[in-house]
Amino acid sequence: MIETALIESRYNDILHTKMEGVAVLNHKLQVKAVGFQAFGNEQLGVLITPWFMSLMLLPEAPGEWTENDVGRKVVRTFPSGVYEFILGWDDALEGYAMCALFSPMFDFVDQAAALATAREVMKALFESEYFAPTDRQREQQKQRLAAAELQQRDTDRDDSLTAGQVANVSDHTRSVITNDPKVDSGVATDNQHSAVVSRRQFLQGRIRTKDGGEHG
Repeated sequence: MIETALIESRYNDILHTKMEGVAVLNHKLQVKAVGFQAFGNEQLGVLITPWFMSLMLLPEAPGEWTENDVGRKVVRTFPSGVYEFILGWDDALEGYAMCALFSPMFDFVDQAAALATAREVMKALFESEYFAPTDRQREQQKQRLAAAELQQRDTDRDDSLTAGQVANVSDHTRSVITNDPKVDSGVATDNQHSAVVSRRQFLQGRIRTKDGGEHG
């Protein structure tokens, strides 16, 4: 396991070399590793720097994450939700994973405010009342809702078409039974020698023709 003192020493080196003079630095803040603790077989805590604050995950054993893994994502589940960490590499720390919280850090007026926030993050992480979906989970939920809405519209349209077909058949049936041209314009009128069918005959399958005979 990596000592937090080594983490702080390494990022102080980065602060005074690679980050020297960079505009995104909040000079009211200092590098600090906060609340590091065991999480399963890994180490988890919050890293504060003048340019970012992130959850930091360290592997159980050196070499578990290599330089070839840089940029790969790993997912960890907490009572407050599912979090994505991006793997990184440092020659001194070797493999690690970060989940960004804040960057840049200009919203923090002093180190005390940053420390208080980091402690609250570590506390809230393990409390289910703070559960919140990730951006990816929100997008997936949005896609599922959109698909369900589209399927429902298709179902409603199919039901509407079916109802219309039933109505057309019903109208035609009534026109045959009553010989009413107002019901179905496609049925012949009386002066066209149409067959007159009683409701009982229609249901029994017997049709009386104009000459008095029956079919059915």
